[in-house]
Amino acid sequence: METKLLSLGLIFASVAALAQTPRLSLYEEFTGETCPPCASTNPGLNAKLSSPTNTPLVVAIKWQVPIPSAPSNTWSLYRTNKAEIDWRYRSSVSGYGYPSQNNAAAAITSGINSAPSGRFDGQHQWKFGATSDHPTFVSNAIIATAQSYTSAFNVVMAKKWDANMNVLTVTVNIVATAPFTATGPLVFRAVMIEKIIQFSVQPGTNGETKFEDPVIASFPSIQAGTSMAGNWVVGQSQKFVLTCPIPSYTRNKNQVDMVGFIQDDGNKKVAQAARASGCDFINLTVTTANTLVCEGNQVTITAGGSNTYSWSTGQTGNSIVFTPTGDTTVFVNTDDLGNCLTPAYVSLKLLSCTGINLSSKNKFNTEIYPNPNKGEFLIKVGFANEKTRLIIFNTLGQKVYEQDISSDETTIKTNLSKGLYNFEVLQASQKMSVGKLVVE
Repeated sequence: METKLLSLGLIFASVAALAQTPRLSLYEEFTGETCPPCASTNPGLNAKLSSPTNTPLVVAIKWQVPIPSAPSNTWSLYRTNKAEIDWRYRSSVSGYGYPSQNNAAAAITSGINSAPSGRFDGQHQWKFGATSDHPTFVSNAIIATAQSYTSAFNVVMAKKWDANMNVLTVTVNIVATAPFTATGPLVFRAVMIEKIIQFSVQPGTNGETKFEDPVIASFPSIQAGTSMAGNWVVGQSQKFVLTCPIPSYTRNKNQVDMVGFIQDDGNKKVAQAARASGCDFINLTVTTANTLVCEGNQVTITAGGSNTYSWSTGQTGNSIVFTPTGDTTVFVNTDDLGNCLTPAYVSLKLLSCTGINLSSKNKFNTEIYPNPNKGEFLIKVGFANEKTRLIIFNTLGQKVYEQDISSDETTIKTNLSKGLYNFEVLQASQKMSVGKLVVE
């Protein structure tokens, strides 16, 4: 009888273990734009985290902390998300209070006090076999060990862009696959990251210009998150929707993504993490010969990259002709990419083209070819003269290039880094044409 009871107990234990969900481990790095060891450590760390072996096991988010000092540039990653970063790395008196203990033998203090420093699922790296919390000790084996613990939760996050590409709607569905009791408040935290940010100029002082997976915002906030019940039984569920506006300081919408995780604030442990599934932002090229349109004139707009289109004007097809009645932004969606709505837009400005000075020429045409390009392109400008000037801005609004244009066709050679830029063509200091430039 005892043998049968023991066997039955083992069977029930095995069933319970199988019922739990595989873990997606959360890796948090506390790094900094003024931290020289961070700049030397991050390339190797990022290569490990993004390898095909590890991407099914771990998802990374990075906090750009002011260690050893805060960057002075207002557009730095720390300055643009200062309140959330401060709370996440600081002590329990004014922040989250992750315990600082570089290794098992070290004294415990509150808050992150060194960079770079890493945590797997809210716990020290050395609890999974690393020598210390320094990210240089992260290995495939450490990642596999952290991920090997099963979770009591299954989390599905689905994201969707709005038509204007300004807001992500994230639907979160949580289901318990095993009983769970939290030691403190249980919270679901959703963070918005940019998967890759490439600056042309270092935002800090350590020479680092390429950043992977930095947190740019949290919803509803990193401090509050979304509250969850403290006790869960198998089959219990919670579903909610988050509205996530894209911060104005976002560098590249192509790289925006969402990461979520369940955290027990009693012991800081992360019970499960999730990547958002759904539609990524994909560039859909929209072109028009002229973004400055005279009143009463028609404009032709063409979209490239797919076959099925839906325009905000109510028209369909890859090319439309319409007459704007005022300054307007025209949007187009295509649903050919995995049934995902992929929006793009072009902004038009209506001009009053009356007066003898304009004669019969009532449009100022600007063409850039090729676009995208490698930083070198031909610009064709209608009616160029000695007072015509090209100015290029990055997405932060900073002027990165300018050149006088004295002929209708001019070859421009820049050293711009890969990314999206805005350009203006001025004549006698008056803005005559605007558009977007892509360097790849």
